[in-house]
Amino acid sequence: MAKKIIKADDGRQTIEHIRQLAWTGQHAAAIDSATQALAAPKTRMRPAEQMSLLDLRAESYIALGKLDLAMKDAKAMMKMGSKVAGLKVQALNRLALVQMRTGDLKAAVKSATAAVKTKHNSPALRAESLFRLAEAQWRARQLDAAVETAQKAIALYQELGDDSGAGRAHWALAGFLSLRPRRRIAPRRADRAGIMQAGRRLVWDRQCPAFVGKYRCRYRRTNPTLSTGKERF
Repeated sequence: MAKKIIKADDGRQTIEHIRQLAWTGQHAAAIDSATQALAAPKTRMRPAEQMSLLDLRAESYIALGKLDLAMKDAKAMMKMGSKVAGLKVQALNRLALVQMRTGDLKAAVKSATAAVKTKHNSPALRAESLFRLAEAQWRARQLDAAVETAQKAIALYQELGDDSGAGRAHWALAGFLSLRPRRRIAPRRADRAGIMQAGRRLVWDRQCPAFVGKYRCRYRRTNPTLSTGKERF
């Protein structure tokens, strides 16, 4: 009996299903689904789909605090995407995030910077890279650079019409600004509140009412260093 060949549409549907599982907090199910899909013969799935599956599985591993497994997937992505610019950037974005979660901030800034500098043809991927670099710079206490990078990410997200991405970046920017030393040109409290409100409004407009809380809680759960309540975004 001939083996069933997975069509491109089937692959996209599988990826979207896994993405929805992760979005609703069903990370164990998302990991199982991604693992099953990755077990299919490599000839039945495009490299871009394999990368997306590894990326989604790594994201769920991070959410569950399984950072060693997330790093394993990030390294697999780096190996798979080394010769294709867009895939390489996707891998660098994921690697940078895992490095941040493991506390290797210098390496995270390096990976995220490499992602931003790599030339490719996807503005959406570049916006994600800028957002990732901004977070890495913030965690490494490069606050001025983080603010500048976040502003670039916001501008690109808005140009793309990605309200959800712009909302996340606005929310992050407010946190970055709140941590700037007072001797610097820090925004007034009202200005920070305005930026945060803009982020909330954009996220809610995209019908993601639970996003902000889940985003912050997930970071606190997987990063004990954020449990002091002094670092928010």
